[in-house]
Amino acid sequence: MSLNIKALVVIVLAILLLATFTVVAYVEGAQKRVGAPPPAVASAEAQQCITCHENKSPGIVAQWRDSAHAEKGVDCLACHKVAKDDFDYFMCPGASIPVASHPTPKDCKECHEQAVVEFSRSKHAALNAQKFATSPDRLVFEPTIATQHGCQQCHNIGHVWPDQSIGECDACHAKHTFSLQVARNPQTCGECHLGPDHSHIEQWVESKHGNIFMSDPDNYKKLGYKSKDYVGKPTPLPAPTCTTCHMDATATLPATHDVGERLAWESQSPWSTRTTEAWGNGYSWQEKRDRMENACSQCHTPNFYQRYLLSGDLASLQYNEIFREGRRWLTEMNKAGIFKTAGVKDNLGAFLAFGYDEAPEEQIYHAWHHQGRLFRQGALMMAADYTQWHGIWEVQRSLVVYAVSLVRFAGHRVGH
Repeated sequence: MSLNIKALVVIVLAILLLATFTVVAYVEGAQKRVGAPPPAVASAEAQQCITCHENKSPGIVAQWRDSAHAEKGVDCLACHKVAKDDFDYFMCPGASIPVASHPTPKDCKECHEQAVVEFSRSKHAALNAQKFATSPDRLVFEPTIATQHGCQQCHNIGHVWPDQSIGECDACHAKHTFSLQVARNPQTCGECHLGPDHSHIEQWVESKHGNIFMSDPDNYKKLGYKSKDYVGKPTPLPAPTCTTCHMDATATLPATHDVGERLAWESQSPWSTRTTEAWGNGYSWQEKRDRMENACSQCHTPNFYQRYLLSGDLASLQYNEIFREGRRWLTEMNKAGIFKTAGVKDNLGAFLAFGYDEAPEEQIYHAWHHQGRLFRQGALMMAADYTQWHGIWEVQRSLVVYAVSLVRFAGHRVGH
């Protein structure tokens, strides 16, 4: 082979190799661009915020750049805009821009009106921590700092702002991405819905719903879907999370930010009552049950979910009958003047809530506030162990201890 031919072959091979590299680089670049958000758009004023915070708190800016807000041009001042007489008016020291230091649901409502209206009538909105922190015993035995870092961390989802709007949207939609994927994640709900008095996340994990969902870690990546894109067809999830049953849309049921719209029972109070008796939001308990059955029907037959929900109804009613005796004993003791409860009244007028100055009060409190809740909620959430050993077994055990304590307490008082 002559030198000219060899040189030509080398040149051709070099060109082919270069072309191959070019094609590969283009394909890989295109793959990276698929699904990537477009460049964030911000006004000239908001750009001052971004420039400053990229140095002082870069995480905030990174979160915003990765958000749907940034993609749609909703910049810092769209949420942090402020009027001179607003309670949170603040002149930013890094720029000559007045900003709102605490955007509230009133600000969110400008774009998300339906969600804010629905939330404002929900049980979440009724959970203002101040309502639950004023009993005499709690004020004596629980330090303020414990309340601030305990109860209020969750109950502030019902915070009442000076502008009279209610709620903390970022309790679920963590700032500054305000991501649907985060809001739908069961672990987000589990930040507050856990522990000995409302073990909802533990019950979901124990249930078949949790078993199926957690069997594939990739399911967590699918949580950012929009309900409206799946009307009339299955969602990308193989099993429900908390929001699937309580909030998300179905083929014939709209999505909601009122987490009580589908709850027929109030199972966190001392007595099982219909939610319309405990906190009304304009719907009968039958309408709420119909909504929940609609959610169940996306995966189950009527025969299955109606029988299961009926068993949950019976557990809720059975709890009342077991607990009725404990309430009667306490009432008789009060009538006899053997002791006086210092707590607040429960939803049927009995002194059972937050009484800690005498042993029987503490025991009856635990029977409903801890084990009684788990029994009822476990029965409705497919959590057998919470229904049985963490639930009804502990309710009955607490009531036995309570009865013995009452006898001893009464004997001690009468003896004096």
